[in-house]
Amino acid sequence: MATVSYPKQALKLKGNQIRVPLGNTCKRWFGLDCFLIPMPSNLGFSTLKELRILPRNKCFYWEFIYEKEVVVKPQLNQDSVLGIDHGVDNWLTCVSNVGTSLIVDGKHLKSMNRWYNKQISTIKENKSQGFWSNK
Repeated sequence: MATVSYPKQALKLKGNQIRVPLGNTCKRWFGLDCFLIPMPSNLGFSTLKELRILPRNKCFYWEFIYEKEVVVKPQLNQDSVLGIDHGVDNWLTCVSNVGTSLIVDGKHLKSMNRWYNKQISTIKENKSQGFWSNK
């Protein structure tokens, strides 16, 4: 019960399934020379590099190793910045160096948090220190 790794050269695509060879010893002992696993729909066989079979928790898992396309990072303008200050009454105060600013009001959020804490307080009233309820 160990991890088994197959390079792409050992695998073949038959229809929509991958043929995984087992070798002559398995064929001689069990009469089985290969088995088929379904090819993932979001992966192309040409990008596949390796297949690993992992025994975990009394099950076998397939792990497909493939090359991922290189994602081009966007060019950031280092001259434009945004400063964000989080507070209590004003949840977020944002100021940029290009002349725009915004304030996100936090009073409603603060009120909801206060109500929640009040509800928890009434549920835990006259209970032990570690008490917690599903309610």
